[in-house]
Amino acid sequence: MPFALTVLCLSASLHFSDLTLFAQDQLLSVFYFQQVKGLTTGEIRSYVVRDPKGLVWVGTVNCLNRYDGYGVKEYWKNPSDLHAISSSTVHCMYVDRKNRLWLGTHESGLSLYDPLRDRFVNFIPRPGDSSWYQSQFIATLLEDRSGNIWMTTSYGGVARVELPSGNIADSDSLFHKVHFTTYPLGTPRNIASSMLEREDGRILIASDGGMIVLDPRTSEMSRLHFSDPTGRRLDSLNILSLIQDSHGNLWVGTHDEGLYWLSQKSQRFPLYGLRDKDGSSPIFFTSVDRDKGGACWFMSSRGVLHQINIMTHKVVKRIDILHGQLLSYQLIPTFIDRRGIYWDGTWGLGLFWVDLKNGHIRNYSVCVERRTR
Repeated sequence: MPFALTVLCLSASLHFSDLTLFAQDQLLSVFYFQQVKGLTTGEIRSYVVRDPKGLVWVGTVNCLNRYDGYGVKEYWKNPSDLHAISSSTVHCMYVDRKNRLWLGTHESGLSLYDPLRDRFVNFIPRPGDSSWYQSQFIATLLEDRSGNIWMTTSYGGVARVELPSGNIADSDSLFHKVHFTTYPLGTPRNIASSMLEREDGRILIASDGGMIVLDPRTSEMSRLHFSDPTGRRLDSLNILSLIQDSHGNLWVGTHDEGLYWLSQKSQRFPLYGLRDKDGSSPIFFTSVDRDKGGACWFMSSRGVLHQINIMTHKVVKRIDILHGQLLSYQLIPTFIDRRGIYWDGTWGLGLFWVDLKNGHIRNYSVCVERRTR
């Protein structure tokens, strides 16, 4: 039986004369959520995305939530319904250039939302089918310049979703015309955590065995092959995140050795040994992102956002989201929206909202109502 999630209160100071504006620019900033039955939904598992209508989608461990500014709709796995979402645990989401919402799940692969019928088309893995893909856990999604969707996976390398040309509105027709190509990485665990498309069309992959360059035209994989000893470390480190700044420089978040920076001009990889406040071990970086002004932001494993000046390479601002006290709660990095708000989910503490301009932090926590007899 589905568990209910209800909106507890709204700010009385807001006027709702423009629902679209409210949905796009104010949504979630005035909500306090309370789960009235069942398991807590404070365990966020996915990125937060806004669709073309301004609706906000959040994946939790229990179900997929859609907020419209007034209430929430939940989408649950239902084995008896082929068009229900295939997994209640959504790990990542992506809105492509044709305004289609793609979802990567924790246990059943890729899904596509059908807004006309308010349902899902599920591309469930087919074991033994070489024309399909095999991984159940989708980590991230990316759209390349040709309109193909790429998936990073756990234990399944990366996969390309080749979509038919033209604007096919019917999702069932699209399902039958999709083609998958899987690329094993040859790393110890075949895990891809992040990726980006380079100017030459090749895909740069962050994996459990260093950075890998994939040429989609030839299916060949290679390394960056730096002569610099520091750069060569990136052939073996566990890499979590990648971003290219407005000057074409590459920032690399690693699990064990902090943050790397590759200069586009010198092709050298200096190591940024950012450390914990007590100066002990290097912090690792779970995500990197850019705001609309081009500033680069880096989320550490300690729940601290770092803004680094891409010209001077100095940390110019730190925002401690968790205040160094709740280190056992895993962070799910999300995104920076057009208002300069950083969204971050946690495994257990709900959703955090951070105003990057003034450092204000809001937490959308979840409370469980105690039942009385």
